[in-house]
Amino acid sequence: IPKRDWSSDVCSSDLDVRHTEFQGESTVQFFDSEGRELTWDDLPMQRAAATGKMARDVVMQIRLRDNRKLWVMGNAAPVCSRDGKVRGAIAAFVDFTSQKEAEDSRERARKEAFDRTTELHALLEAAPMGVWIAHDRGCRQITGNAFADKVIMGEIGRAHV
Repeated sequence: IPKRDWSSDVCSSDLDVRHTEFQGESTVQFFDSEGRELTWDDLPMQRAAATGKMARDVVMQIRLRDNRKLWVMGNAAPVCSRDGKVRGAIAAFVDFTSQKEAEDSRERARKEAFDRTTELHALLEAAPMGVWIAHDRGCRQITGNAFADKVIMGEIGRAHV
């Protein structure tokens, strides 16, 4: 297979691509993994072309004009001519939106479960009566609130239960 030097076929002005615009307004916005909006010059391909350094494992959110959000991860690398001058950049990104949404959903469910557990714990501790909870069907593991502990320890007589 003959080796081909593509750099001689590409003019730097051909690589000057800009955001797609619609009625003067950008159709997409780019954000880093922390939610900070990226300027055009912050994007991985532009950074690779400007600095001559590879950008690895870059995670970005792309917000489309119709409010859809896409999550992508990828790499960008400079494309250099034979004499070592940067002529442009190339990038490859993978859409992992569905995985990110599933991860976010799991995190929300975990937080909600933690919040409910915290609320239930506070309610049980404030209850003016003994409350026991069995953690298994055979009632081999049972826990109680502070009042229940006092009952078990004999600090509170049967008449108060």
